[in-house]
Amino acid sequence: MKRKYYFLIIMLLSVVYFTGTQPPEIADRIMVHAIGIDVEEEGYRVTMQTFTPESSGSEISIDPSQPNVSIVSDSGRTVGEAIRICFNRLGGNIFIGQNQILLFGRGVDLLQKEDLFGYFLSSSETFLNVDCAAAENTAEEILRTPITGNAITSDKYPEMIRSASDNGRCVEVSFTELLDRINSHEKTLVLPTFSLSQQTSGNSEGGEEKSDKLEERRLKISSGAVYADGKFRAEISAEQMGIYGMICGSGENVHAEISGGGRKYSETYRISSRAVTASSEGEEIVFCISARAIPLDSQMFEAISDRSGSETAAKREIENKAAAFAEAMCAEFTPEIFGADYFLMRHYPQVYRQYADDPEELYRHVRIAVEIE
Repeated sequence: MKRKYYFLIIMLLSVVYFTGTQPPEIADRIMVHAIGIDVEEEGYRVTMQTFTPESSGSEISIDPSQPNVSIVSDSGRTVGEAIRICFNRLGGNIFIGQNQILLFGRGVDLLQKEDLFGYFLSSSETFLNVDCAAAENTAEEILRTPITGNAITSDKYPEMIRSASDNGRCVEVSFTELLDRINSHEKTLVLPTFSLSQQTSGNSEGGEEKSDKLEERRLKISSGAVYADGKFRAEISAEQMGIYGMICGSGENVHAEISGGGRKYSETYRISSRAVTASSEGEEIVFCISARAIPLDSQMFEAISDRSGSETAAKREIENKAAAFAEAMCAEFTPEIFGADYFLMRHYPQVYRQYADDPEELYRHVRIAVEIE
């Protein structure tokens, strides 16, 4: 009898335990879509863009002119502390694994790894392949801009990055890639920059424009932010971002504005193959990036010879722009920004180890060349 009594108690306790520890349903969770990080005088300000399935119905707005997400911002000594304060304000079950982008304000120092990334590296829910980008001013300003156009909010930011990358005007940087670059000697990397453009629209009646004009702020990827020693140092154009991706191997397309034959046009090329060759020229080590480019844009020409000549001119134009860009970036920073450290480890491991304590002297003798086939 006692055994049956004990068995009954154990069963009841098991039912209570397991029903009390069930994981929350998806509908009960608050999904974090985007996280923005800005620097304040005494720490960091974190802005989170969230979506609650139970209260919002769908990630796609029924009315495209109205946002279907919630925004919460707060400050803390570290990013982790600010995130926990935001979680307390939101309440409920927070799920950070849905996060699609980490957006950094212009004043963020990426070398403060413990304060910046400690929370993400310690959380089992963190999506380590999340996209990383910079904000032209503050991350909070970007995330508080309503996303319209019947878009799925969680996909909007990565979709913009993919689209710009497909057009040869952007580079894609994941969280793991960012950590890898800031652990290198020069700690250099390039992030796509989100900015807001002002567009004024006015209504007209009877041929006269109304005096009340509506200003609409549109989100776009405007340029690339160059970081060295973990801090923002320079800005490059969208076209140069595509060239940067081609040289580094992180981009699949490159875009260029071409002038020739008495006309101007734009051309996008897919990088079908890329090879890195190394050679020694006196005291210089030259890494030549040879890329094979195939045109994606269809231009109208009167004859095949015109098209062939146009493609040749376009490739030479891209090659010249890439060579000038590589030279300027290496002079301003070091060839490491293009991944020269990996090239050296692969082709000249002994030289790389020899100058391990004096990389500045090493990179003085490294040059990047570009050839387009």
